[in-house]
Amino acid sequence: MLQDYKLEIGFDNCSYDSPYLVEGCANSCITLIIDSEKFPTLQSKKNVQEELQNVIKAELAKIKWIIYNDVNLEFFWYFSCLRKKESDKIGDLDNLIKPIIDTFSGCNGIFIDDSQIGSINSLWMSRDVSSSRNSILKLCIHFNNDDCCIKENMRFVQIEKQMYAVYNFDINSINDLHCILILHHIQRKRRKNFEKMLQENPNIETSLTDFNLFHRTRLKDIPNNQIYTLDKFKQLCIDAGLNFKELIKRERIRLQKR
Repeated sequence: MLQDYKLEIGFDNCSYDSPYLVEGCANSCITLIIDSEKFPTLQSKKNVQEELQNVIKAELAKIKWIIYNDVNLEFFWYFSCLRKKESDKIGDLDNLIKPIIDTFSGCNGIFIDDSQIGSINSLWMSRDVSSSRNSILKLCIHFNNDDCCIKENMRFVQIEKQMYAVYNFDINSINDLHCILILHHIQRKRRKNFEKMLQENPNIETSLTDFNLFHRTRLKDIPNNQIYTLDKFKQLCIDAGLNFKELIKRERIRLQKR
């Protein structure tokens, strides 16, 4: 028997279409409210977990952007006190959380990988025993809207070894490719300079990591056609007409406009 899940979504300084609504205000939050008689736990059968996961995924897929920096999660559970304390019908909080968190990552989720989770706060409160037997979850996802990327044309380009940077560009736009090529070059050069500094002063390592960088193993939920090795990206630029001659021409035009 399928479990019935009622889901409502709310936005604070963001929407389905945009990670921010107020210019200059970096704090945003997504709120999910889920009402159900029973929530699956980590020990539940896979198909039981997927019933809830599919409901959440369907809603998150409507969001046109994704977070690539830290997120902070708050879980507020409302249970029947009797069912929680005097029966085994409601699981432990840590086991209830994991199946839900698994729905958040990937190109159709709200962030790229679980490694972005900065904090998880979870608590439960008693519902009025005379009210519905259902449990309610209020989940808040807090994030900095400066560190978001539009899902359409989101791609990952190799920076070094197993490190990839997330960018947004149209592979059919030579102007997009030119901008990303410059940004990619600057980021690679910056990484090399910091590595030299790191050898002299290990205490600066916190400055070395850019917010948009991910290890290749963290991209398991990203389709391979959105991931570019360095050679593949260079070939893409060459095929688009960004050869050495074209790059010199564009640089001359830029200097003339100054």
